[in-house]
Amino acid sequence: MNEISVVNRAPKRKRYTQAFKHKVITASLQPGASVARVALEHGLNANMLRKWIRLAKNNTTDTTPGFVALPMPGQASSVSSARQGVDSESIRMEIPYRHQSINISLPLSQMERCLALLRELLQ
Repeated sequence: MNEISVVNRAPKRKRYTQAFKHKVITASLQPGASVARVALEHGLNANMLRKWIRLAKNNTTDTTPGFVALPMPGQASSVSSARQGVDSESIRMEIPYRHQSINISLPLSQMERCLALLRELLQ
């Protein structure tokens, strides 16, 4: 008769509570904290902790909108009617650059040029 016996069972995966995960994630997000150091202190793999942080950031529901439209003084209800308006109103921007600032003033009718300039500056 042949017998097969298992001496050691395969180790089961560790399961961590949400409270523990939250505690470790919070500790790793503190200023000056290292994800690797926090993981090591809690007996975790740094890659697993980074995954928990990424998942926590993806699961948060931010109720603040990314873009809030603000009315401009003298702005008409549509862009085409704004172009037909008087050029006396202008777009004014002050952009900090190195140790100085750049002041830009364009007529409202040149809104496309202003947007193109901003896109170039932000790249």
